[in-house]
Amino acid sequence: MRCPMAFLLEMALALQRERTTWYIDGHNLLGHKGTPRTVDALVQALEPIQGVEKIALILDSKSESDPLIQIQPCVNNGLLETVTLSRDISADDYIRQQIHEALPHTRIQVVTADRDLRRQVLQTKPVVRGVVNPVTFWRRYLPRLCGYKKPKQ
Repeated sequence: MRCPMAFLLEMALALQRERTTWYIDGHNLLGHKGTPRTVDALVQALEPIQGVEKIALILDSKSESDPLIQIQPCVNNGLLETVTLSRDISADDYIRQQIHEALPHTRIQVVTADRDLRRQVLQTKPVVRGVVNPVTFWRRYLPRLCGYKKPKQ
């Protein structure tokens, strides 16, 4: 039989574990073979994700008339938010800005194929835990985050 104090300590430590925040360069992910071709299909595929702090799908603006950054939380999933940027800021710049504003104990993963962004965010190693290639995210990480596949042991 387990000691009640050990059990309580284990539970307290489990509650203190940080969950990961994911920043996904949306148009970068859409441009790869085997991934969805539309933003709506991508949002629908990301909705079942669970067990993370937040998922931010960052989209560059395609129209000239978008003056502001628009953040839309997903109705079905409180973890997913779609961030549509103005023409003044790129998805890469927005991700860099969010990483620099993050608290030191925050865990962040970035999904991008941009080599320059990858190099820059990996320099903030205590905060950024890793940068994942979009195809690797789509094939390996997404099924596990959605609970379709058990994590590797």
